[in-house]
Amino acid sequence: MIQQLFASETLVHNLPNFNSLSTPEGVRVLVILDRFVDENADKEQITKIFQACKVTPEQLYITDEWVAWQNISGVESIKEVFLFNVDPKSIHIHYTLFPYKMLGIGDKQIMLADELRMIMGNAQLKADFWNKALKPYYIGK
Repeated sequence: MIQQLFASETLVHNLPNFNSLSTPEGVRVLVILDRFVDENADKEQITKIFQACKVTPEQLYITDEWVAWQNISGVESIKEVFLFNVDPKSIHIHYTLFPYKMLGIGDKQIMLADELRMIMGNAQLKADFWNKALKPYYIGK
């Protein structure tokens, strides 16, 4: 089902659609990184972060392929989108996003975050990401 929703041609020039990403059914959280430093380690770290938020690995899709917002917004199962060091304009989101704050766009919530390794290597950023962003949204205050 999710693959069929992304099977259409790319909606924005030079940005891929999900047809090439082989996204599984039931993906709830989409994580887009600017690039993988070490793909396996990066995916493992992100998976651990979201497991603490009660998001299962099956509900999580992690990629460094930038996908046009029009394609993302067409997938009903995706509810949250996290951009790690990705300029929202580069995937054609023309709203002002503030780091570590959810913004509702249609039926999706989107969050801008610093580069993953920067967050993991800085105690204050790590605390902010957890306490100001993830914990209130997923766990409650």
